[in-house]
Amino acid sequence: MSFTNKSHHLHLPDYETDMFTGITTYHGLVRIYNSRSWLSRIFWIVITLSSFGAFLYQAYLLLLMLNSKPTLTQISINIPKNGIEFPSITICNFNPTMKSKVAKYNMSEEVQEYIQTAYAEVESLDDYFTNTTKLAYLHQKYTEYVTNYNRAHPANESWRLENIFFDTGFNCNDMLLECTYAGRAINCCEYVTEVMTDIGKCLQFGGSLQESLQRQVISGSSDGLHILIEI
Repeated sequence: MSFTNKSHHLHLPDYETDMFTGITTYHGLVRIYNSRSWLSRIFWIVITLSSFGAFLYQAYLLLLMLNSKPTLTQISINIPKNGIEFPSITICNFNPTMKSKVAKYNMSEEVQEYIQTAYAEVESLDDYFTNTTKLAYLHQKYTEYVTNYNRAHPANESWRLENIFFDTGFNCNDMLLECTYAGRAINCCEYVTEVMTDIGKCLQFGGSLQESLQRQVISGSSDGLHILIEI
């Protein structure tokens, strides 16, 4: 019995080429590789090179067109010749009253709780809507307090809830610590008007500014209005 040793040689380049042409979608390479005659192979080589050359030429034209029409982004900030007007700002504190100021009215905790609902957010009033007994009790205490207050004061000083909030609310000196505008320190309270709004007593920067401060001719946040507030 005799055994014959046979050697099998794997030509890696041929294998990879065959594998690539079997899966690629570039038909020109497939046709070149699978051509059975040199004439067919030369034909597909010419077609493939011509197509690739046309692709390169088209890409060149597109890049040339792109470079000939660059896109520019420009941001311009235009300031009026006579400057930017001082901003109209209203500052309010979510706490409508100060405890230190309410103390002089000798209100009970129930009365204070009741009047605080005047400027409270709707969401915070859910407990009173669901617990009408508590609301009725607080209202009774409030009515008794107002009656006693009016008896102890003359008619021109009778109880007015708006006046009480204005008197016990935060004023300018309580809230505004420092103000700068146009790079200059200014006295906040000289240019503030205390007004009553839907959410209580507020501070409103108004038209009492000096003419030199009413307009700003320099742009930038550092030259705008800066307010240091104590809350």
